[in-house]
Amino acid sequence: MGDHFPLHPGPPLGPVSAASMRHRDGRAASPEERREAAQLGVSGDGPDYTFDGYHYQELDDAVAYARIARSRPGAGDADRGLRVQRARPAGPTVRELDVMATHGVRFDGRVYRYAEFSYDRLDDALNQVRRMGDLT
Repeated sequence: MGDHFPLHPGPPLGPVSAASMRHRDGRAASPEERREAAQLGVSGDGPDYTFDGYHYQELDDAVAYARIARSRPGAGDADRGLRVQRARPAGPTVRELDVMATHGVRFDGRVYRYAEFSYDRLDDALNQVRRMGDLT
């Protein structure tokens, strides 16, 4: 019968995506964990995972956020399906490179990185810098 998750709100995960789901420590996700991820709406996006239009490098992070989001009243009602597909960043401008250097944010050609976090948008990385008290 294979891995088919009828409760998944989007297209079902293909067998390769479902089978390749892995935890941060490298362990393969069990069938129960893959089923929960699919029921929560977490899916594979190449090497990454997606939930509700957001992208995560770690399966554990995507599932944890999906659990939190699903527990909120009215979860998924307002903007389901309206999120824009993620566009790969073109890279920082010269001005942005100056700001990044000042605050320890890096761009690896794919995502912006600050501390142990990664972000699709520079603004999100700088918001984390603010939250951690490194930006005034």
